[in-house]
Amino acid sequence: MAHDIYEVLADEALCYEELLEIGKAKRDILVKNDTKTLKEINLKEEALLGRHRKLEKRRLETLKGLALSEGMSPGQITLDWLLEKLGDSPVRERLAVLRDRMRAAASSLKEVNEGNMKLIQSNLDYIECTMNLLREASQQSAFDVLR
Repeated sequence: MAHDIYEVLADEALCYEELLEIGKAKRDILVKNDTKTLKEINLKEEALLGRHRKLEKRRLETLKGLALSEGMSPGQITLDWLLEKLGDSPVRERLAVLRDRMRAAASSLKEVNEGNMKLIQSNLDYIECTMNLLREASQQSAFDVLR
């Protein structure tokens, strides 16, 4: 059962790392304001998120099986609990490394996404300011015509 969990988590870790790379690429695209490439990278991101949802479903099913065999509820099964249960086995060490890898990728992904959100908000603020300036200039021109 630990091997099954390891396989799912390894796939999820890879997915997080790929999402992180997309997030970094997206940051550069946002800075360049390259909407065509942004659209393309968003499609790749959506596909990865779909893959992640499938992996998450598989992970939850695997945890349900483990919980059933241990007489526990799935919510009680954590990676730390599993690491403790595995003792000093080689699988335990691999799972611990994988856990750390996933935590690092998730943390970095969160930071990159927050930065990207700030860039998007900055772009939206700029667009809103430009629209207001254009609106004011248009109203001023109309006023000048009426004089």
